[in-house]
Amino acid sequence: MDYKIVTSPLDSHLQEIKAWLNRENDEYQEGFYCNWNVIEKRYYSDNLLVLTYDDRAIGFLVWEADETDLTVEIVLAEIQREMRHKQLGKFMVDNSIQYFSDLGMKIIKLHCEPVESKGFWIGQGFIDLPSVGYDLPLNSLYRPLIEVCYVQSAKGLNSIELWNSDPARGLPSWIWNIEFKGNSDELTLPIIHPCHGDWNVRWTKNGLVVNENRVKRFSTDKTIYIDHFMYISELTE
Repeated sequence: MDYKIVTSPLDSHLQEIKAWLNRENDEYQEGFYCNWNVIEKRYYSDNLLVLTYDDRAIGFLVWEADETDLTVEIVLAEIQREMRHKQLGKFMVDNSIQYFSDLGMKIIKLHCEPVESKGFWIGQGFIDLPSVGYDLPLNSLYRPLIEVCYVQSAKGLNSIELWNSDPARGLPSWIWNIEFKGNSDELTLPIIHPCHGDWNVRWTKNGLVVNENRVKRFSTDKTIYIDHFMYISELTE
């Protein structure tokens, strides 16, 4: 069996998808035929991945990157009804994630619609995306596409601290103890965390505070606030 992800699908693939989406809509009143204009638009903008079986389209994933090309959103994804329950959804997602990673993207997110799909996405390693003070859709999920530094409970000599309120009110909400690659400014493991641009972040080096500011103003030479996430891969004094 020859299953593969096509990153540059043909018009014939698009028409095959349209045919079975239309049939699912007519016979079962389900599927994403109601979003055909979105699918077609993303095909022409090269934001459509297609799962094929012997070069026949049996699944698709519509995606959109943010302006930095570091965050990607899965807009729509579906496996043809007759081809479900064969682990093909996992195959399509795993290969799509590898494709996005190869493009250099760091974060992937989505909104579960229908909500019944949430269990599937959590099974693929996605986690809940909190509102972080913005009006984000319910049942939004995300997943880092790279290995990241995890939150710690105690602060070390070299750390990043993040508050979701005024720092004067108490302890930080999250702490990451950080290490650098050799003598460079690059972190051994980057930090990715949902946040609001007005939250406060502090960098401590060798026990001394080097920089403290709102996330969106923390760095003048490198953007660390990206599409509702704090992304820190390097730090420069």
